Amino acid sequence: MERAFRICHFVVANGSVALTFVTRAVYRIWFHPLARVPGPFAAKFTHMWRTVKSFQGTWYYDILAVHEKYGSVVWISPDEISFVDGDAMKRLYGHVKPCMKVLLLFLSRPD
Repeated sequence: MERAFRICHFVVANGSVALTFVTRAVYRIWFHPLARVPGPFAAKFTHMWRTVKSFQGTWYYDILAVHEKYGSVVWISPDEISFVDGDAMKRLYGHVKPCMKVLLLFLSRPD
């Protein structure tokens, strides 16, 4: 009886992990706001694509190849998008409009 109970817990725990992974993958591939951004399939739902390329030491060449294949905006991991467009870089990181700083951040510094 106890053995069956342990097996049941094992199946439920592993099933929950698998269901979570599949649910996240389905969301990121079809329902995520950035789902239409092109990129390698595995990069949309796991960090493994990027990790493998980094450990292989070919990250620089792989990112260039991905940009040549998919264009100037590429989804390279679930939480990272790569841009090689100069205008996009200016819009993302440029100072087109003055940025307002929150005064509280400067007044509440610990001494």
